[in-house]
Amino acid sequence: MSFALSWELTNACHLRCKTCLPASGRPRPGELSTAQTLGVLRELARAGADRVLFTGGEPLFRPDFADVLTAAAEIGMVTEAITSGTLASRRALAAIKDANTRLSVSFDGARPETHDLVRGDGMFARAVAGCRRFAAEGIPFDLSVTISRVNVRELADVARLGRDLSCRRVFFSEVSRAGRAADNWALLALTPSQRHGLPEAVAEVAASVFGDDGLLADDSCWVTGKSLYLDACGRAYLCAEIAQRDSGRHVADLTKPDGTRRALMALGGEWHGHRLCLYESFASAHVSLIAVHDRPCAVLALAEPVAAVSRSSGTRAGREVSR
Repeated sequence: MSFALSWELTNACHLRCKTCLPASGRPRPGELSTAQTLGVLRELARAGADRVLFTGGEPLFRPDFADVLTAAAEIGMVTEAITSGTLASRRALAAIKDANTRLSVSFDGARPETHDLVRGDGMFARAVAGCRRFAAEGIPFDLSVTISRVNVRELADVARLGRDLSCRRVFFSEVSRAGRAADNWALLALTPSQRHGLPEAVAEVAASVFGDDGLLADDSCWVTGKSLYLDACGRAYLCAEIAQRDSGRHVADLTKPDGTRRALMALGGEWHGHRLCLYESFASAHVSLIAVHDRPCAVLALAEPVAAVSRSSGTRAGREVSR
């Protein structure tokens, strides 16, 4: 059985972005050491993990990021990382290039005034410079944009910026009222009409900027036995949303002797693809959107985990949103 990992390598970050779901800043108490991280990585690879997305915080903020990334690549894993684009030592950049790591660079607007309002003074210029450096080194990267009231009128402009910087895709995500975003909700909250119109607005961006034709939609639960989320302390969850909303609902502690076995049992024993997620994804060749629905997480709404159901029931059929 092969599966993917999304791994919060650290909660530490040099920024204090107003939209940050984990409210990153300081490391979590008990974050894994380098030796522990490499041990967990290798054990999960032996168990079938074949790709890993490193998140944070800011994964590049960890001094051992290059070592962890190199180890993952040497094991044979496909590697990705989410970053602000404002940190990249020569050693980290070399490791990213050698591992053929795909980056996702966070942007919050097409202009310094917009981006810096969310991420801090001077961060727009640093992120643009980082993207140009990635492009010059031949490192593939995407843009990741959290849509809020601050930037909702700049979606086409930020997509054009990404295209001009040589990004491969633009990922849009509707802001969620959680983490640091909850503390800044008066600034960030979209109006009901803006929320309702996001799929059509993003479909128009895909068409006008990239020439894509329509977005395919899917609102099925993401817990489908194909991925695990790991926090910086080595706790495994069936989904990042579960970790964000209820940190006590981890399925395994990977620092324990039976941690991997427990994680694999949960991965194989729960499948909720027939349920509705609180998020809905829309995607074309170059653009995607994660929209938020006003309903609870399908898994957390259950009093207890449920037994596996037949995977032949499939996921919900996608529908197309055209311009």
